Amino acid sequence: MLSLVITVAMLLLAFLVWIIVINTSKSKQTALPLLLIHEGFGLLGSGILDCFDFNFTLNINTKFGIASGYVKSPETNYILLGCGIVLIILGIILWRSVGKRIYVLNMLGRIKHEISDIKSVNALKLKDYQVKETILDLRWAASDVNPQTWEKAKVQIDEYVNEFSARSDASTICFTGMAPIPFEVYAGSCMNGHTTKRFFEYKRGEDTYYELVHKYNFSPIEWIKNKKIPVLTEGVLVGDDSAEVIIAASITQTVQDSDLIQFNCPTIRLGITNPKDNAITSIVQLEDYVDKTNELIIKLKDVYPKLSRIHLACAVPSCYAFDLGSKLGHLDNRFPEIVVYHYVSTATPKYKYGIVVTGENKGNLVINDYVTKQ
Repeated sequence: MLSLVITVAMLLLAFLVWIIVINTSKSKQTALPLLLIHEGFGLLGSGILDCFDFNFTLNINTKFGIASGYVKSPETNYILLGCGIVLIILGIILWRSVGKRIYVLNMLGRIKHEISDIKSVNALKLKDYQVKETILDLRWAASDVNPQTWEKAKVQIDEYVNEFSARSDASTICFTGMAPIPFEVYAGSCMNGHTTKRFFEYKRGEDTYYELVHKYNFSPIEWIKNKKIPVLTEGVLVGDDSAEVIIAASITQTVQDSDLIQFNCPTIRLGITNPKDNAITSIVQLEDYVDKTNELIIKLKDVYPKLSRIHLACAVPSCYAFDLGSKLGHLDNRFPEIVVYHYVSTATPKYKYGIVVTGENKGNLVINDYVTKQ
């Protein structure tokens, strides 16, 4: 009877400790493994109570006389010991599994490609149980962007990205996407300073994904390849009294001058010598490109003293678009109003619409240089 009472007391104590730990922890994903570990220690503790010798005689004085009894330490309960050890081991295994889990935000454009597909998981050398993919399906909006569709898409982006960024404190968050570039830059600007740790890019030619490698994961061959990464360079900044300029960023393709005739303002060139698909292969390269873009934007404020708006025409991969948005959103107060445009080869003009990603008009749609209020 005593052994049962002690066991129940130990389990209740372990449960109370678990309640406290879970409510102070940032990650609710560890709730189950921590419960298993705490209850395992509870069973383990109650199973080895014979290690503590507390045999004693109990005497109680009553009006009818003295009542006495003998309290004996419970013997080792090997069943409880075994169950406790098993729960602790299972808890540790589950905890490690949760720790390796990654959360991927996948912004779909016109075509549906998912990271969680078996082919993609295998190509990225991941495990099925590791990947938790959130699909932000914007295919319905990407093909026909107007004030009504963008207003609905904006609400959806805000909701998904806010929930996604909240996981960054306790989990590894990742990004991939094939949505319109303005959608991805705007989504990145909603990250509220949270950092995306891993990026996956789609290879059209091979119909699969690859991950941008981290410098600490470089193999000797990858290190040699990344020593030859193309340098992102900017054009000569002349400077004048223009209130607007356009940055033409060429990484996956060259932004042609003939496609920019709708913008009646100075053009600033930014790009690599030979633009191509999947030009960005590492996190170091991505950070370098995005940092140089931010530095250019800040520099423009000094070169063009009356600058109030920057147009951004990009031929860039999704990782650059999203990470650039994250940096712009985090340093919003340092930049002029920035409008990111979407290119449509069959349209006239070529840049059919844009989205404001900084300033008081952030989130507004721009069509033919007219800001539509949401």
